[in-house]
Amino acid sequence: MTKYAVTDIGTNSVRLMLADEELRVVEKRLATTRIGEKIAETGELSEAGMERTLNALLGYAKAASDFGAPLWAFATSAVRDAKNKEEFLRRARGLGIEIEVVDGGTEAALAYIGVGAAGKATLIDIGGGSTEAAQGENGTLKAGFSAPVGCVRALERFGRDAGEKEFGRLSEWFRNERISGGTLTMKEALLSLRPAGRVYAVSGTATSIASIFVGAEERYDASAVQGKVVSKGDVFAVMKRLGKLTVEERCAIPVLGERGDLILFGGAILLDCMELLGAGEITVSDSDNLEGYLRYRLSQNQMG
Repeated sequence: MTKYAVTDIGTNSVRLMLADEELRVVEKRLATTRIGEKIAETGELSEAGMERTLNALLGYAKAASDFGAPLWAFATSAVRDAKNKEEFLRRARGLGIEIEVVDGGTEAALAYIGVGAAGKATLIDIGGGSTEAAQGENGTLKAGFSAPVGCVRALERFGRDAGEKEFGRLSEWFRNERISGGTLTMKEALLSLRPAGRVYAVSGTATSIASIFVGAEERYDASAVQGKVVSKGDVFAVMKRLGKLTVEERCAIPVLGERGDLILFGGAILLDCMELLGAGEITVSDSDNLEGYLRYRLSQNQMG
């Protein structure tokens, strides 16, 4: 029986998904390694960030081996933007881990594929280093965009104690940032997706906000948020509540943990996306680019 293991190396965290021969998820794990810390300032992956990430990958490689599956690994925003990415890829290769670096458009497509939406659907994926949007119909991708604006980059740009003024500047930055490899700004790109159809949101910002909205704060429970519909007003209410807390108080909420210093930035970007798409609500999905990459690799293998 064929089993599968996929790891996603993001700017903020490294995640692992183990799936059975029917592509059903058996387990997901997450380690916060922040490989993309200070990349906006230095243009490089930090030594500490690389070490934390390589250590996490070693653990994931063992978990994949124990599970009986090869480890398929891909990296997104921080690694693809780093001047020293080849050093990181070489060091991972030395551990027996080959990593595919995906571009922004592919990252958007992977999340869309992972959601597996029926009908006309738009996808929002807010990460640590970038934000993606994609749109398709009945599984066929029509458009995909990415811009290098994410939670970790925003934290480092505006600081842990950002207030109303800084969030206004974040919105201006996000809306005016040009999409990767294109001429449109993110504002123009998102407006071009109207009418948006059903809007899905994936990744830590959306799942964390949904978890707090439904009262599942003690630990992350995918079943509590999968398919949960959250209105713009609900997102705003959660953000208002979290905004009254200190960073330390937010980090003390178990479902947020180390994301506590990022969540307000992610929520601000999410609200901007909803406004530009004309979306009054989002449907939260725990299925994302991990599932998408698995399906993508299988399709590539079939074509090969």
